[in-house]
Amino acid sequence: MFSFKQFTVSDQGATMKVGTDAVLLATLASPDKPPASILDVGTGCGVIALILAQRFEHAQIMAIDIDGPSVHIASENFERSPWSQRLSAHQCSLQQLARNSGDNANTTTSEHAHPRFANGIPSSSFDMIVSNPPYFSHSLKNDDPRKRLARHDDQLPLEALFADTRQLLKPGGTLSLILPFEQHDHTLQTAQILGWTLHHWTTIHNQPSSPAKRAVYNFVVQSDRASSEVLPTPHALHMRDADNRYSEAYYQLTSPYYLWRDRAKDGHTD
Repeated sequence: MFSFKQFTVSDQGATMKVGTDAVLLATLASPDKPPASILDVGTGCGVIALILAQRFEHAQIMAIDIDGPSVHIASENFERSPWSQRLSAHQCSLQQLARNSGDNANTTTSEHAHPRFANGIPSSSFDMIVSNPPYFSHSLKNDDPRKRLARHDDQLPLEALFADTRQLLKPGGTLSLILPFEQHDHTLQTAQILGWTLHHWTTIHNQPSSPAKRAVYNFVVQSDRASSEVLPTPHALHMRDADNRYSEAYYQLTSPYYLWRDRAKDGHTD
């Protein structure tokens, strides 16, 4: 069990565990205004949705995952949280959700699905969509079929992620993703082809002298004017200082959520 300041998370049996990438996405996802509705794609244990529920106190949050046991674990984590009435977990793929939007979505929902989505998923339903998606494309696949689905992009390639989220996002909404920086060029090319523009982004570094290892991207649907704009300059987040202490920036970013002990040692508590 992982203890945060305002909630606890069990990830035992979930395909996507509590991890740094999830926390970085949930804290760096940056809509232009506080969202009223959020979709978390590939929720795993639900930690991203929980942090977003704490950040945005009026948001209704729908979390989806194709893995049934993970949905069950996320539902239990949501029920224990102070925001159980604003959170729901559903077993379905993004493609299913997009295909059924506007109708009664064919999803398996948690017991306490919030009323907003009780009668199906309208098109253009969400102010904000977030995802820590599977991104392994050509690497050796895990023997465990559940872990293979969670980590490899066979079921959710980047092209499908951009295409289907566009159908579900409200005009002016934000799509926030965390991906390996080594895929940066492919990410931007795919986004542009499918009608997105990069609004702002953050590169993630271990230390000031380290190359970027991840990036958190905030995309908006492309306008004719935005399509020719110069790429925005990224903000750089260094997780540790040169002396290997957790950086002040990382501490400030996560301190509303983590129970910090000592930045010089192991940082936050679990």
